[in-house]
Amino acid sequence: MDLADLMHLQCFGSVLLLSIVINEGYFDEFIHF
Repeated sequence: MDLADLMHLQCFGSVLLLSIVINEGYFDEFIHF
């Protein structure tokens, strides 16, 4: 695994986490803070 693979993995993880947060509705609660 080189730096490019690590960058892609990190990007994918961020997108996946963001999609989970939006789907679960955590984003609405986060906005209230």
